[in-house]
Amino acid sequence: MDETTGVSFPLEELIRKAPDSAREAFVERSAAFEAGDLVRTMREKAHLTQKQLAKRISTSQSHLSEVERGNGLQGPTFSMLRKVSYACAIDLQIDLSPSVTLSRLNDITAEQRNALAEGLGVAQDHLGQALIAARDKALTILSATFLEQILEGRAEMAYNYARWLSGTRSF
Repeated sequence: MDETTGVSFPLEELIRKAPDSAREAFVERSAAFEAGDLVRTMREKAHLTQKQLAKRISTSQSHLSEVERGNGLQGPTFSMLRKVSYACAIDLQIDLSPSVTLSRLNDITAEQRNALAEGLGVAQDHLGQALIAARDKALTILSATFLEQILEGRAEMAYNYARWLSGTRSF
């Protein structure tokens, strides 16, 4: 609904009927919104106010607010995302490799896909993204467990963890 006029409009229909260039512009704006939401999520996970985070990354609170709302043509820069993740003590990871998880979805039955979607509480068309998020969470937990054991002085764990990270050992 348009906040200024109070009139609702069918966004999906407008997007479908829009010329390709307008659809591409919409997709780019969506990316700015998603990136802004990522900044807000990192800040909230770190229990920081906009003012506190802005100070840590050397920007103004008003600029940070604009970024979080997805304002601007392209969203935050990669440099800003790195600064925010560092200030919030959150690992920022970008994976450019083809997703084995997504390609393996073709190897399972429709019944298995339905069970996975139901178990993860997502729609079928979001199953791939949900599986990747679950995989990443599992790897984070596994890494944290290894690091805990390494910090306890277990040298063999440090060695095994390094080999696992390098891909020369599997568990």
